[in-house]
Order: sequence, then structure tokens, then C-alpha cells
Amino acid sequence: MTDLSMNTFGADYNPDMLSFGSGYDPGFNLDTLSYSSAAPVASTALPPASLLDYMNQQEQLYNLPSGLLASIAQIESGFNPNTPNGAAGEVGMMQLLPSTAAGLGVNPYDPYENINGAAQLMSKNLQQFGSLPAALSAYNSGSPTRSPGYAQKVMSLLGVSPPGQAVSGAPNAAGGLTAAGAISWYWYGLAILIILSLAFLGVRSMTK
Repeated sequence: MTDLSMNTFGADYNPDMLSFGSGYDPGFNLDTLSYSSAAPVASTALPPASLLDYMNQQEQLYNLPSGLLASIAQIESGFNPNTPNGAAGEVGMMQLLPSTAAGLGVNPYDPYENINGAAQLMSKNLQQFGSLPAALSAYNSGSPTRSPGYAQKVMSLLGVSPPGQAVSGAPNAAGGLTAAGAISWYWYGLAILIILSLAFLGVRSMTK
């Protein structure tokens, strides 16, 4: 069972990349997980720390890019678990279809199970379609090619550039070197170049 008391983010998680605000009123009681009648909040609101932490744990469990679930939640509902059902009947913070949730074995009206369902779905999409843009498009429309605009919105929040490279020090679930990893290799290469240049100059001075 996942330990929800943990409140530490992964080393690669950078909430500043997601343009969150502050002052979030979750609209439900975290102790009882019962919903209230609070009005929907702005799409830039910050969710409770326990939900962010749970998203991070689910990303690690299903080998998803760090920050992916929070990016999806911001696009889908502004982190509001009470968000009105979508046009096709989507439910909850991650806007899962009831039929999809049933197939994943989760209750879409429970915020934590809603997040777990989204994590399962994205993991399956990544395995099936092989890239983050295609997996996100399928999450939104059921097709890996039908929703490129949606995929780009989520990836922009995540700090990802096609074909799906997350801002992280390690390869992401979609494959490929991440931005931070590329920067590390740049500085490593530059250091090697400087060392070789100094060595060359030293050899020249010794032969004069």
C-alpha cells in the first residue's frame, strides 16, 4: 500500500515549471475525502501537498516522467476534484470516463483513485504507442494522432519538447536524453576540451 504520509518530491520534480499559484481551496475534506460545494478554483491553483505527493509516487510506480500527472491535472481540471463532468461524461481531477475508470478498477469520484487511473492509463498508452505525444493524444481522445494540440499543451507545462524529452537528468519514459541530461553532457564535453587544450599547450611549451 502506498504510504501517503511521505511528502517528498522526486529529485527531478520542479513545480516551478508548472506555473502554479497559491491559495488553493481543494473543495473537499482530505480527512474524509468527502466533497463540498466549494466553487471551482482558477486553473493556476496549487493542489493539496498530499495530492501532489501522491502524483509523484504514482509517476515513480508507473515509470512516468516526473510532473506529468500534475501537468495533465492542470490542463484537465485546474486541480479541482469537483470540476463539472466533461462533454463526454469525464469525471474528476484527471477527467476519466466512467467506463475507462471501471476498466482500470478505480473509482473516478475519489481523487486518489482518479489519479491512479490516470497513471495506469498513461503507462498503458506509453507502452502501446511508444512516445509521450502519442500517449497524451490517446489520453485525450482515444487516438494517438487525433489530439496533437492537447499533447503540446501538456508537454509545454511539463517543460518537454518533441518527441517527448522531459526536463530531467535521466531518460524519460518516452525515451531520449532529457534537457538537463543534455546540459550535463555539454559541460562534460567542454571540460574535456579544455583539459585537452591545456595538455596540448603544455606539450608544445616542452618541445620549444
